[in-house]
Amino acid sequence: MSLTALFKDKTVFSLEVFPPKKDSPKEAILPTLQQLQAINPDFISVTLGAGGSTHSSGTVQITDLIQNQLNIPAVAHVPGLYQTKEQVLNLLDHLAENNVKNILALRGDRIPGKEPAGVFNHANELISFVHEKRPDFSIASACYPDCHAEAASFVDDIAHLRQKVDAGADHLI
Repeated sequence: MSLTALFKDKTVFSLEVFPPKKDSPKEAILPTLQQLQAINPDFISVTLGAGGSTHSSGTVQITDLIQNQLNIPAVAHVPGLYQTKEQVLNLLDHLAENNVKNILALRGDRIPGKEPAGVFNHANELISFVHEKRPDFSIASACYPDCHAEAASFVDDIAHLRQKVDAGADHLI
């Protein structure tokens, strides 16, 4: 199910989970997800790597469990700052293979001492790329109830939000 349909005429309740560490079995999270299923979330988002990691297999596996075993719409976080176009397309292909069509397109947090890939320096660039290359995905993006910490002003923050929408974001979280 596309998240866009969920956001029409109702308050949406969502959860966010982190994949287990790289060396932990992905199935270890299943009992927790089953307990979360009992509180009837509208969707569950899954982060991609901690600390700027672009290791995506955990995210793909967990979104697959959520989407296909628990029948809850899953949303995969796709931070662009440290990823190449090829990495993003590969992630999207793996998600699509698992019937996951909802993503949260983010710039991602900057990590001191780590050099960005230099392709997606802002979320709107990632959104535009996904919208063009994989238009079958429902794209959510981040918005902030207060001014974003890096924005020069609230007006500047709203202008950046508008860029995300113009680039193809379907909805904002």
